Amino acid sequence: MDAVEPGGVGAADTVEEEPYCLLCRAPVGIFQAHGPDYRHYKAVLTATSKPKRRKATTSPVIGWRAARETAVC
Repeated sequence: MDAVEPGGVGAADTVEEEPYCLLCRAPVGIFQAHGPDYRHYKAVLTATSKPKRRKATTSPVIGWRAARETAVC
């Protein structure tokens, strides 16, 4: 996963980051069931939840921000 996550080797000492869309500030992720590309989603992701894809008018432009404890839809 180092190829798609910022940091890489030794990044454990840094702040956790998460991908988001620079255009709309919504969270984005790669979900294998939907293909290899980043997709907008809504809801909070947990070990037992399922992501809900959000219909977006554009493809996400990926940026990274400090991970939040809880996501806001």
